[in-house]
Amino acid sequence: MPLTIAKTATRRHLPGLTNSEQDPENPLRRVIRRAFRALPLRERCVLRLVYDLGASQRQLAGAMGVSHRDVRRMVHRARARATDPVQAALVAAWRRLTPQQRRLAYLHRFLNLSLRQIARHGMARNCRGEVITTLSTLRREMRRIMRKAGLDR
Repeated sequence: MPLTIAKTATRRHLPGLTNSEQDPENPLRRVIRRAFRALPLRERCVLRLVYDLGASQRQLAGAMGVSHRDVRRMVHRARARATDPVQAALVAAWRRLTPQQRRLAYLHRFLNLSLRQIARHGMARNCRGEVITTLSTLRREMRRIMRKAGLDR
């Protein structure tokens, strides 16, 4: 069954932002746009359908073949990821990170894998291409990444 959306649907604004913050020239808007692009494709599509085209969560559930609760959870998580200041800062600093740092940041901050899981399964590598298996090394590397993103404490 195809998803049909009324042509009179109005564009919804991102929650928590004032009208001046939603201005296309606003720097915050650009950071949110970058964070939005970093979301997985499925989450980007769901947010776009809900906020740009005005689709209801029930319509999406029927079109995707999942329950209404699953769509509600997906919208909530995607919105939280897109507006998370730490993830927004990481996306803004993405080009300054090495490929290994990008992989670690993606696994830890975007996929929500713990550093322990990453170390246990050997999912991260250092600049020489060697697998990082110690938790302390991964923590040190995450501190470097956060410093590059301007999030040092």
